[in-house]
Amino acid sequence: MNKSKFKKIPVILTAMAILLLSMRIAYTGNIMFAFLIWNLFLAYIPYWLTKPLLKTMREKNRKISVGLLFMAWMAFLPNAPYILTDLFHLRPRPEAPIWFDLILILTFAMNGLVLWFASVIRLHNFIEIRYGIMKGKIFISSTIILSSIGIYLGRYGRWNSWDLISNTQGLFVDILHRLTHPLSFPALYGMTFTFSLFLGTAYFVLRHPLNPKS
Repeated sequence: MNKSKFKKIPVILTAMAILLLSMRIAYTGNIMFAFLIWNLFLAYIPYWLTKPLLKTMREKNRKISVGLLFMAWMAFLPNAPYILTDLFHLRPRPEAPIWFDLILILTFAMNGLVLWFASVIRLHNFIEIRYGIMKGKIFISSTIILSSIGIYLGRYGRWNSWDLISNTQGLFVDILHRLTHPLSFPALYGMTFTFSLFLGTAYFVLRHPLNPKS
């Protein structure tokens, strides 16, 4: 897939998602699913950060800039696959058919997954070329696990990416508490394992067809 076609995928999916949401709002007069726009915006942030991060990584003596950009990228990255958990909001509602709401949420979720794949693939390619296949494997494995933990913290801990700055102590205290009391928070391990398995399998299957260099 060439780069021009690759870049059009998120644009097409975003247009479809907004169209479906607009249709629902126009038909029902209810804006309850408008929050999906915000979630999709957050999913775009790591995608937008990828280009300046790669540019900085190619330059010499920019370790601090690379570190800051990478932390920002990693902090926002879980927001992309997190949209999958918005399916928790799916239930029969009198104002719209449940099948329409299913397609609506799935379209936003698919967009989030594509943004995640697009961002991660580009960094993975760069790290493999620059530092070798083994470090590429370490990168992708760590990224998948951290993304899955981030999804859990967002859905069940109700933490946001910006809490890393605005409430750093509270966030890490909560994470430490959950890690040291595993029996009280089984979803942390179950959800992290399951989402890691899902993202890892999907990445393995889709990396080649979604790779702009292939």
